Amino acid sequence: MVALHLQAGVTGFETVDNYEDGGSLHVPRQWIEENDLDPHALLAIKIRGESMVPLLYAGDIAVINIRDRSRVNGGVFAVNFNGQAVVKRMKYERREWYLASENPEFRQEPCRSGECEVVGRVVRFEPRNFKDRL
Repeated sequence: MVALHLQAGVTGFETVDNYEDGGSLHVPRQWIEENDLDPHALLAIKIRGESMVPLLYAGDIAVINIRDRSRVNGGVFAVNFNGQAVVKRMKYERREWYLASENPEFRQEPCRSGECEVVGRVVRFEPRNFKDRL
């Protein structure tokens, strides 16, 4: 588990170990191999906020492939948006990229170079709160 440290206008990112939940997430080796992923390119982060409900809830853990930064219409990505780590769905409309939330109470934002840099694609998530899901 890591916390992402980002800056506005910077294309890279830093990670800091996050040990509040034990610091690690078990991802089955078979799943990694079946999806042709490199375990050294995977980061696990905790979801904050409610913009991605009902797909992702606060406290869920998202696994990010930092080697997959190519924008895909409809894909879910971790993004450096003006210095904040966000997880959003990428949408391509009217020849422009947008960050879209699953929750209709949040509006989509333009994703322009310098303000919006992809950190990696979300390839898996682990739900932590089943309160509203069952």
